[in-house]
Amino acid sequence: MEIITTRLKIREFNSDDLDALLQMDLHPLVNRFEPGTLTPEDIRYRLEGALEWAAEIPRKIYKLAITIPPDDCLRGRITLKHSASGDEEWMLGWTLHPDYWGKGYASEAALSVLNFAFSELHAHRVSAYCHADNSASIRVMERIGMKFEGRMRERIFLDGRWYDELVYGILVNEILLS
Repeated sequence: MEIITTRLKIREFNSDDLDALLQMDLHPLVNRFEPGTLTPEDIRYRLEGALEWAAEIPRKIYKLAITIPPDDCLRGRITLKHSASGDEEWMLGWTLHPDYWGKGYASEAALSVLNFAFSELHAHRVSAYCHADNSASIRVMERIGMKFEGRMRERIFLDGRWYDELVYGILVNEILLS
């Protein structure tokens, strides 16, 4: 699978992505809103999972690399995961290396994957979650048309304390498919 946008290429992971994934996922800013500490083994295991999920039929998880042409080096990842709550509901998440923050890449990638979910997977609803203090992710969700749906109190345990998690969602009739 491959999605080409104005500035990005979103593609399947390959084994050559490991070094770039390690650089991104081990960067101290990348996981500041996520509980737990990733190790190189965790990252390697996640890459192996992404390679396996790409071959599943029907596919329930799309974990894709975000690249910036003409370079094919991974600069981020985006995940679309089938929700256990229904066939027509999916969850969306993204991560970019901090060198590429603030340039609109996350919004561009997320919007293109939303279009894929609604047009190709016939999703009815796509949701996304984030740490309540993650203002950058909140901006991305709002920029791509997602609506605030709720606040789950003290759902994330991080650095010895509990934090709230926000839920955003979008329905098929709320997006213009391109």
